Amino acid sequence: MLGFDAGSFSDLAETSTGKRLWKFLNSDETLSRLKMASDLRRPALEGMQYQILEEFGEEVRVDRWKQMIGKMVRQVMEAHGYNLDQAGVRIRESILFTRAARYRKNEKIDREAELRSEYGLKSLRARKLGPSRRRFGTVVRLEDDVAEVFPNAESVNEALRFLIRVTKDSQPTLRKGGREAVQKEIANET
Repeated sequence: MLGFDAGSFSDLAETSTGKRLWKFLNSDETLSRLKMASDLRRPALEGMQYQILEEFGEEVRVDRWKQMIGKMVRQVMEAHGYNLDQAGVRIRESILFTRAARYRKNEKIDREAELRSEYGLKSLRARKLGPSRRRFGTVVRLEDDVAEVFPNAESVNEALRFLIRVTKDSQPTLRKGGREAVQKEIANET
């Protein structure tokens, strides 16, 4: 395990909690989660929030601790062939962090490690085919800027239903009164 270059966080890093955090973030299980989130193009810490809180308690909710965790994760990820892709990416379910860094595998690293053994691919089950197969609905990929505004599928569907309703309601109005009628209608709704 490499050593943590604490910089301005040396006061926290030298505490027993700081040392435990560094060891925790370098564990095989944690490293596997950080890599998996990164490979899915999500912030590395997104899937670690519950585990960090469970292991270290409410003490790590303080901003300075969270900042140090971010610095630790960056050093761990860089030591394993990942580079910072984007800082401040919004986390979908904010439990401990609201934003965190996203990392990308260094392109120079051999592609042989693409399917890592820690992903546990042997335990995956194939989904059933045919009529008994469970349908999951239509999947639509949102661009990052849109996804930041809509944290989940429910909010996207609500916004689209509203847009459909407004469009349907305003179509006859556009033919009769044009733009002014639509503006009056919007003003009446608010």
